[in-house]
Amino acid sequence: MITITLFGCGAVGSQLALHLASPEIRFILVDDDRVSEDNIATSAFMTAQIGIPKSLALANLLWRKAKCPAAHYVERVDTKNVMRFVKDSDLLVDCFDNSESRIVTLAPVMASVHIGVSRDHTGSIFWDDTPRLWDIYQGPPRGQDTFCTHLAGRKILRLTASIAAHIIEDWMQTGHKQSLTVTERLKFYG
Repeated sequence: MITITLFGCGAVGSQLALHLASPEIRFILVDDDRVSEDNIATSAFMTAQIGIPKSLALANLLWRKAKCPAAHYVERVDTKNVMRFVKDSDLLVDCFDNSESRIVTLAPVMASVHIGVSRDHTGSIFWDDTPRLWDIYQGPPRGQDTFCTHLAGRKILRLTASIAAHIIEDWMQTGHKQSLTVTERLKFYG
């Protein structure tokens, strides 16, 4: 069984986790926020989960979907507690939507992948060994960007989560780490 610590259970994190859900994966879910009405359009959450901590709501969805076990924590991650959440993990997945939280996950103590979206409708999937990671994607300050809860971001949020799940599954099978930028401009043939 592989253990994944997922920081940030909102729009990208919730969808990513559901794509990866399997009885062979154990999640450690960490988010200090609760599901709000604004989250419903862009995340995996349902209206019946409004008011519930995001980590608990996602743990319930994972269990119902695939009997996927998940420990959940309603805590803000900082330099003092980050190691407690990742000490028994095989992979750290950072889906935070703000720079204050994201910076805590940038110390490459283990395999780490950072996933985010931006207002310019691009998604970013960067592994810990990507050069100049902090220059490439910082994210807005906490509470200053509503892109992850706005319908305008739904398409890139879902696409990024889906591609990130594929990249993580490939890493689990081969050990290959692929970093990339996701855009909405898909090219179809035929």
